[in-house]
Amino acid sequence: MSTLLSVDPGLRGVGIALWSNGQLVRAAYVRGNDRQDASFADAVDEMLTAVACWTAVLAYPVDRLVIERQRVYGGRAARGDASDLIDVAVVVGAIVGRLSVPTRIVLPQEWGCAEKSVNMERVKRDLSPAELTRVELPGSRGRVNKKLSENVWDAAAIGLAELRHLKMR
Repeated sequence: MSTLLSVDPGLRGVGIALWSNGQLVRAAYVRGNDRQDASFADAVDEMLTAVACWTAVLAYPVDRLVIERQRVYGGRAARGDASDLIDVAVVVGAIVGRLSVPTRIVLPQEWGCAEKSVNMERVKRDLSPAELTRVELPGSRGRVNKKLSENVWDAAAIGLAELRHLKMR
């Protein structure tokens, strides 16, 4: 059995998808530490704990990881504070180190990063109806948080691209 974990990393949470033998087991947004007063080291540690707990609950031992590498874009494509990407890179390194499994770190263009709405529609098209029921979108009171949901769809897209790369899908 082959289990792949695909991750769209962030500072306060990650989009995450678990795949077994090429099929989506579950995808979700996993929150780390939302406290603004937490030190950076504590925030990273709590993110690692949240990811480890999420994967442990599913009882699928992860034997491969694919995670997005951050990239600074200039000009019109630039968004937010580029220095935040350094912190996200630390999160990536910490997840890679904690899981200690064969890993591929991919740039956005390697997994087909597109406009968020286009990416989401591609993923929905590529997942089976049964797999779509295993996508848990973040939100509260019946309302989906669109921005955080993008991380879940991106994690699924990263996983689908890796499965194609491995010729498992």
